[in-house]
Amino acid sequence: LHYPLRRQRQMRIRDRLNIKLQNYNKVLNKRNYLAKIYFDGLKSIDEIKIFKLKNNNKSSFHQFVVLTKSRNKLKKYLQKHKVETMIHYPYMLNELKFFPQKRLDKANNLGKKILSLPISEEHNKKQILYVIKLIQNFFKKKN
Repeated sequence: LHYPLRRQRQMRIRDRLNIKLQNYNKVLNKRNYLAKIYFDGLKSIDEIKIFKLKNNNKSSFHQFVVLTKSRNKLKKYLQKHKVETMIHYPYMLNELKFFPQKRLDKANNLGKKILSLPISEEHNKKQILYVIKLIQNFFKKKN
């Protein structure tokens, strides 16, 4: 008796996935477009490091990660201006109890600098430019 319900549920899931897959290229293109705005707007800020993406590569940009020694202060500043950021990896793997305890100074140092800026297909150019302007202002005030 339960099989028809299971089949209906499977069909609903399949249909949702098909809709997502149909829009996948559109989503990727939008995120890459927004990421390019970030790259262009942040490249002149010496205190921010952004990774380099080869021209022939495409990323899903499920995160837009920057590195800065001022991560925590920048995060607070952006939060004060209603911009949500994330620290996706607050602990390095070697700090977790189920891994052998080993010091990885470079990884720990890197982990203290990582900040993810807002990026999704729901964002628009104006919002990304606002975040860039805030970051530029933050580092101008800091210097």
